[in-house]
Amino acid sequence: MALTTLAFSFKQKFSVPAQALYAWATAYDAKDIERLGKQGHRKIERLNADTVMLHDTVLDAKGNGVTKPKLVRLYPERFTWVNTHVGGPNQHSQFLYEITPTGRSTCVFTFTARQVIHGSTATPAAVKRQTAAVKKEDALMWKHLARVMAQELRPARPRR
Repeated sequence: MALTTLAFSFKQKFSVPAQALYAWATAYDAKDIERLGKQGHRKIERLNADTVMLHDTVLDAKGNGVTKPKLVRLYPERFTWVNTHVGGPNQHSQFLYEITPTGRSTCVFTFTARQVIHGSTATPAAVKRQTAAVKKEDALMWKHLARVMAQELRPARPRR
């Protein structure tokens, strides 16, 4: 079977401490699909302190679901985690998430992707276009998540 890898990365600045971003991003729960602005559900299996299995099912506009089982390895001492698709349409894809502190209350998030497309025999030009489209989609998703995180981590304001 032909495989094509879409390889890309991007960076995004956050106005929160690195530890806060890492804790928020790796505190997996059933509402994560909703946080992405999508419909579906997430099943979480905590295998041990640094290993999580995620079973994400995202629904399309017609209500059809695609399930992507993912093995996530956590490296909290480095504010890093690795997500490997162990099944589904992007099986064998791997994503590296790294957070680098840039100050007491700021950090930079780096996303590195190696997304595998099965059965693809695309031309180099088509791979380049598809890579750009997937990179844009993922970068927009993290911008959306940054807004969600800012709302969720915003200190509660006292009522008057």
